[in-house]
Amino acid sequence: GSPINLSGTSKLIVTPHHGSPPLASPAVRTPVIAAHFNPANMAGNVGGSLTPTANRLYAMPILAPAYPALTGVGLVVTSAVAGTAYIGVAESYCVNGQFAPGNLLGQGSVNVGTTGVKTDTASYDPVLKPGHLYWWLLTCTSAAGIRGLAASNQSPILGFGSDGITSYTWLYAAQAGPIPADLTGVTWSMGTAGNTAPHLFLTS
Repeated sequence: GSPINLSGTSKLIVTPHHGSPPLASPAVRTPVIAAHFNPANMAGNVGGSLTPTANRLYAMPILAPAYPALTGVGLVVTSAVAGTAYIGVAESYCVNGQFAPGNLLGQGSVNVGTTGVKTDTASYDPVLKPGHLYWWLLTCTSAAGIRGLAASNQSPILGFGSDGITSYTWLYAAQAGPIPADLTGVTWSMGTAGNTAPHLFLTS
């Protein structure tokens, strides 16, 4: 690139590259999506409920927000079924220009046997770099109902499949909790069920 011209007293701050350049909405390709997609910052209270399949690992792309402190991840249980949900965040792993979840940055566990807002205590500050690509992760030992987000209500939406029409909502793989520390060897599939994504959120 072009040189940076400094004069007088100057301060140069350099940050590491974490999976994606810090753009507002970079295009990303995954191993199981033939078309590019734009990661969404999932937020809001829309979409109703979603019932995850027990012992299935869900992964959703996000861009890290510019929060002053990130103290954990949470979800909302709307229909209680005895069990435990493991929730966390992974860095992005790139092979041949394709992105997927890589190393686990942190995870916590919450009780889904009662309804309400559930949050863990894993700290992601200062691990998550604002604007960089990461992955929400969720696996549950039961089929408890949680709040979901409609993909059509996200800006940008979570993405389309190779036909340019079918919106997808997550990557998934068979995996009982806890979430493995290294996800680079996981074989992912594409989920389009109901055009709804699990509503996970960062706490601060």
